[in-house]
Amino acid sequence: MAMAEQRTEVAAGDKRIPVLDGVRGIAIAMVMLFHFDFLYHLHFTAADASLPLLDELVSKTLGAGWSGVDLFFVLSGFLITGILYDAKGPARRFFGSFYARRALRIFPAYYGFLALLVIALPLVGEPDPSHRIATALPWYGSYLTNIREAIDPGIRGDVLFVGHIWSVAVEEQFYLLWPAFVFLFSRRTLLWVCAAGVVLALALRVSFELADLPSGLGYMLMPARMDALAIGAFIALAARSAGGLSTLRSYALPVAAVSGAVVVLLGVLNDGFSPLDAWVQTAGFSALAFLFGAGLVSSIGLAAASRPHRLLSHPLLRWLGRYSYAAYLLHLPVGTLLARKADVIGDTPELFGSTLPAELIFAIVAAAITLSLAWLSWRLWESPFLKLKRRFPYGASAEEAAQAGAAPSRTA
Repeated sequence: MAMAEQRTEVAAGDKRIPVLDGVRGIAIAMVMLFHFDFLYHLHFTAADASLPLLDELVSKTLGAGWSGVDLFFVLSGFLITGILYDAKGPARRFFGSFYARRALRIFPAYYGFLALLVIALPLVGEPDPSHRIATALPWYGSYLTNIREAIDPGIRGDVLFVGHIWSVAVEEQFYLLWPAFVFLFSRRTLLWVCAAGVVLALALRVSFELADLPSGLGYMLMPARMDALAIGAFIALAARSAGGLSTLRSYALPVAAVSGAVVVLLGVLNDGFSPLDAWVQTAGFSALAFLFGAGLVSSIGLAAASRPHRLLSHPLLRWLGRYSYAAYLLHLPVGTLLARKADVIGDTPELFGSTLPAELIFAIVAAAITLSLAWLSWRLWESPFLKLKRRFPYGASAEEAAQAGAAPSRTA
């Protein structure tokens, strides 16, 4: 099991790394702004309306915010793999502690969210989506919604309330399968498994495109999205080598430059960076995975006194990161209900022909409601379950990592 291998740079194990909370905060901000921009234009902008140049540039920029989910994937692969590798030991404790702790972290907010939608939506005048969501609860409750939606997007419960939780299903499927790999194989073998996962994910997406299959297959199926998770896992395993991340850091800048250029080029050529575009689903997803992986490696190595470190460690970003899981679950239905109930449809206020001020107000109000509810969820609902995690300790090194905050505050 390679337990004697040196671990000179257990990036999230020996101490809490504040910048990772900041990275998580950036990811949730990207996704929220993406959905709030989408909802604003869906409800408040006429279908045939032409936007001013500045409005269009802002909308296209925010339209790439869906990629925050890919950032969550990379971060989850990194954090979970680190915890699992450090916890390698007797099988009963290894698997039992991991799955028990994941369940206590993930299930309360997730199932509470589903119950809230089914119960509360009729009370606010939305009985139809509540009924459709209730009908599809076996899919949502078993974390198979990504498979259901990928095969037939037309049978979703309601895209404006639960369309985003496909990414939660992707991560849960990864959590279900990946511990067995970490338990069975050495670090060196796992590095090769991660590399193979990156190649296989791209090959699957290319084959889906060549076969003219539904775009949801490449977007939502876990095997097709595992390159981001695998790159995060690769970084965690490299951090536990004798040389730590020093070798990866030497490649981080050129990798970020090339992959970032690919992302920008695809956005320019396609007049936007849509996750359903064929080139984005193939080369674009791979480029995002490498870009965010390079960013993660660079973030971990930042000097504490540097400006980027201070930025990523900013209290606001870390606060967003802490409550990102509940915020991710809640933000889309909150934004949808706010837009539907707002009495300004067709009469959007403008400033010098721009609706950006009105959109900013909408985003601020939606974010304030979302984050307030996420804070309440954490304090009143999630925290009591989290206290039970102490009953399921890992081995010594992994337990220290978990206490130091290595376990991710869930996402995407």
